[in-house]
Amino acid sequence: MPEIVISTFSGSGTSTVKIVKPSDIQLHRGYVFYIKITVDGVNSVENPRDTTAYLGPYDLRIGCYADSVTFTNSASFVTSVLVPVGNSTIARYKFYEPSSNRAWCFILSNEIRDQSGNVLTDAAKIRPSADVTQTSPHTVFDLVSTAIPEDVKFTFTSHWPNSMTHTSPVATVSIYCGNWYSISAITTVTSPRYVSQNSGITDGFIIPKYMSS
Repeated sequence: MPEIVISTFSGSGTSTVKIVKPSDIQLHRGYVFYIKITVDGVNSVENPRDTTAYLGPYDLRIGCYADSVTFTNSASFVTSVLVPVGNSTIARYKFYEPSSNRAWCFILSNEIRDQSGNVLTDAAKIRPSADVTQTSPHTVFDLVSTAIPEDVKFTFTSHWPNSMTHTSPVATVSIYCGNWYSISAITTVTSPRYVSQNSGITDGFIIPKYMSS
């Protein structure tokens, strides 16, 4: 069976509209083709004459074909999020997905990766949210822990039909110590403390131990 076929679409006689389409409509690909036009004509009873012309090339691009699709990052894409130490780990990052210039090209899945391009597993520092009802493609993500201050950096790779991908800019979730914590000394020190000018290296002001709450 030929890769592309011509089918009658509508009309009749000279007004018939003919459509070129692929024989397999599930494929994402491009087709370049020519159309052979033959006009039957007779210049005499003894000498029938046909006129033939090849018109084209014509270009037909089907589905999510790489040469006809472009991807654009969302204007709402978030590059930085602040999360206080000890805060909830649930739904700490919302991924605003990129779009394509073809309405029929939609995202199949989103993978979260480190800055080197490695796919992050559920054991990593950020993962698809377990407390938000969502199916693939995932757009809401949990932190694994907020116990210590650190910067969690990552990107997203969105997968589209026809094995096409798009990688987002780098995003950062910064887990930080807020300035609302109370800090106090938990050991007693002598102040002022008096020592001689020839005292040993350990004979100086003893810094107290502190705790935050």
